[in-house]
Amino acid sequence: QMKTAPLALALLFLGLASCGGKKGAPVLLTASLAEGPFTESVSESGTLEAVQASDVSPPDISRNFTLVQVVDEGAMVDAGQKIATFDTADAERDLQNMRDKILDKKDEIENLFARQRDELTDASNSIQAARDALEMEKINQRSLEFSSDVDKRAGEIRMRSRSDDVGKAERRLATLRLEHARQVRQKQAELRRLEEDRRDKEKEI
Repeated sequence: QMKTAPLALALLFLGLASCGGKKGAPVLLTASLAEGPFTESVSESGTLEAVQASDVSPPDISRNFTLVQVVDEGAMVDAGQKIATFDTADAERDLQNMRDKILDKKDEIENLFARQRDELTDASNSIQAARDALEMEKINQRSLEFSSDVDKRAGEIRMRSRSDDVGKAERRLATLRLEHARQVRQKQAELRRLEEDRRDKEKEI
């Protein structure tokens, strides 16, 4: 603490010396003083102990990070104050890559839906074409009522063929729907795994 002496000190020191006078003659040394600051200090010894202390441990994460900054041991900190900083650049790049993969997977699923819609449309059109051909053959069969047996047998063969075509087209549509459902489940499961990995990586940072 700095203080100012309002009055000059009357005496700095008193010393005795001999310099060229009679042996044993006392010499009084004096000095002029002016008003000015002086420093007053107090020294104590002992051990400082914290009123409340807490052990700090790193979070439970699955990868190692480089510690780039940490508060000094024994430092006083406030609630919520950051006490350590880790280098998370690699983890942040991995997280961004994971987010990009999720976007790619969502685009892949959308493209899958579009392709499936086209396939179902083609399959439905094939069914309709097969049914139209069957109806046409039914009309032709009525015109064979007075035809020869050979023509009638040929007509019966065509009739069975047209009926088989309808059945094949309908079975193809049913198979496509089952396959499409399997493909969607697979892609959605892949997307869920990616999103779970993303959440795990977000917890690391």
